[in-house]
Amino acid sequence: MLRARGATSGLFGGPPLVGTAWVHVTGPPETASVEVVTTGPPNPDGTIPTSHTFTLGSGDYFTTQDLATLSPPFVGPGEYALESTLMIDGGTGAFAGMSGTLEIKHGVFNVSEEFMVTTEWLMKGRVRLGE
Repeated sequence: MLRARGATSGLFGGPPLVGTAWVHVTGPPETASVEVVTTGPPNPDGTIPTSHTFTLGSGDYFTTQDLATLSPPFVGPGEYALESTLMIDGGTGAFAGMSGTLEIKHGVFNVSEEFMVTTEWLMKGRVRLGE
């Protein structure tokens, strides 16, 4: 089981969103830097194709591909509910050969009129570590 809590920020459609996550795979939770790359503005159906890279202090990292879903604003303009299924597609070091699926079920996606984005999320899922 992998659990993580994190937040990212950056310019939408520009350089990657960056942030920090607290990741728990085995042993105590570890701090990881997170980089999120989007391929453009949200699709008409509210989805956004993205990829994530989670890099721990050791330099070991794992990557994911996903299609995030944004629901209509629920608090105010520019604020959306965020849900996503992330497919693990690679890793190095302790994460080499890791596979699995992670779920974000209760995230928040905020975008300003200047396209500055902030996100907050909880993620969990079942993973298989490489042999």
